[in-house]
Order: sequence, then structure tokens, then C-alpha cells
Amino acid sequence: MASVSPTNDASVAAVLGGAVSLAGLLLVFIGFLFSQITTAMSDQRQMHYRRAARLGLIPFCAALALAIVAAAYWLVPSDPLAHSLLIGTIALAIAIGAYGLIATLSL
Repeated sequence: MASVSPTNDASVAAVLGGAVSLAGLLLVFIGFLFSQITTAMSDQRQMHYRRAARLGLIPFCAALALAIVAAAYWLVPSDPLAHSLLIGTIALAIAIGAYGLIATLSL
């Protein structure tokens, strides 16, 4: 079993708060993209906006999954969950960076 210390708890709280915050920001951005689709746009332009918004669901779900892992670590601290948090945080950062590049360049 992983050693539980205030440092571990503080780190998990930071990951949990960050993951939930990022999920919320992504949801707002996805909603904004969907709201910008108008009938005055060409079909191809509408498709670009829809694709960018739908692609945002990947990092959104990843952020929620990371928050769930952080909450699970609080309930049952263990080394595998701690490693999952570390790997998940890195993966989420990469996913959000990739999404930002793809969404920006495709619009």
C-alpha cells in the first residue's frame, strides 16, 4: 500500500481540482463551437466546427477519468493508482495540447 502523507493528499487534490477545471473549460469551449455553427455557413465550414467540437470530447472524457482516478486514490491509496495519476496527468496534458493545435489549425 502506498504511504499516505499530506504531500500525497495535496498532490491528489491538485490533480483532482485541475482535472475537473479543465473538463469544465473544455465543455464551455465545445459549447461555444457548437453555438457558432449557423445555417449561413457553408456545409464544409459547418463540418469543420462540428469536428472540432466533437474532437474536444476526447480530452473532456480523459479529464473526467483522471478526476475519477484521483477520487479512487483518496478512497484506496495504492501505488498503481498513484502511477495511473502520473501517467494520466501527462497524457491529459498531451491530449489537450494536441486538441488545441488541431482545433485551431482546422478552423
